[in-house]
Amino acid sequence: MNRDRSRSKGRKDEGGSKGGSSEQEIVSVAIRQLPGDIRGRLQKLFDEGLLKEGDLDLRSITVFASLSESLQGRVMNHMEGERIYVANARSKSGFLIATCDKAKSGCLDARGLGAIDPWRTALVAMATPKQRQVPLKPEREWLDEKGEGSVIKIQVKLSSAVEGELGVPSVTVELPLTETSSAIKAKLVAMGVKAIPQNKMLLHAEPVGFLKDRHTFAFYNLEDGTACELSERKRGGSRLRPDHTVMPKRPKSQVVPASPTPTPAAAPGAPGSTPAAASPLDALKNLGSKLPGMPSLGGTGLPGMPALPGLSGPSPPGLPGMTGMMNLMGGTTPGGPAAPKNGMMGFSMPGGGMGGMGGMGGMGGMGGMG
Repeated sequence: MNRDRSRSKGRKDEGGSKGGSSEQEIVSVAIRQLPGDIRGRLQKLFDEGLLKEGDLDLRSITVFASLSESLQGRVMNHMEGERIYVANARSKSGFLIATCDKAKSGCLDARGLGAIDPWRTALVAMATPKQRQVPLKPEREWLDEKGEGSVIKIQVKLSSAVEGELGVPSVTVELPLTETSSAIKAKLVAMGVKAIPQNKMLLHAEPVGFLKDRHTFAFYNLEDGTACELSERKRGGSRLRPDHTVMPKRPKSQVVPASPTPTPAAAPGAPGSTPAAASPLDALKNLGSKLPGMPSLGGTGLPGMPALPGLSGPSPPGLPGMTGMMNLMGGTTPGGPAAPKNGMMGFSMPGGGMGGMGGMGGMGGMGGMG
């Protein structure tokens, strides 16, 4: 009996090993079907020992292979960057499936870009006005109740533009229940309404809202004496409704500064106008001649410098008004007196041997020094 039990147990183990080996073969075949780059990176994890044979089942590989190549790259980046979590995961297949779900929702993007905002749906629902549902009876039931050929009176409140044309704030029309709002518009045009074209007229009645041309008055369950308001259809609609959940973009256009207004040039010869100069040098001469109190230099038109008082001797050529300066430095000037041998022209001070400076007024002796 013990031998029979051991033999049956051995047969079960062989069947389980064969089933596991066949599944691993399918997994290996599925891995070989991956793109070359992704397959090489996944095989590298097996070579490094981070993943072992049997860690990934067929379901995890199937979910991974169903992703696009860009999402597969993000999954591999996450697994390569979070090796410690991959190594400590109880189920490598479960970790791979969870990472694939994160990649689909955008949680693996840089800084969360592309992630699905869980509050967006609620915010859009709050920002979008909800349409009020009005309980209405079926059209046939309403006609049977009111009568097939019954006529109702509808009061149309006119806008300011139309009121100026007709001279009254409102008009009343009589129409059967089987007519539509297009009949009211045709009557208004026949009355002489030209401010609003017929194709842009809108009729609003409470509580059903705007009346559409394809539905009859019986469809809207209108009573006798119903009041509706006339308005003009504007461009736009739900397609152009602003989305308040998205941050407004900064305008790209910039304000262009206004160009300065050109000042008209004065005619030559007119009073207050400056005569045009033939060259920059002529303009400089004209400027120098107009400066008051500064005599012009011959040939240049530049103002000269007055002579320094107290200094005698002819001025050196090229330096107008500078007299006796070379004598102070012990030099000579063409046509001027020679400087003394001992340097600066000096004079004796009582009680001292300090030379003085030429060209300066007499200085009294300093007493008490000897």
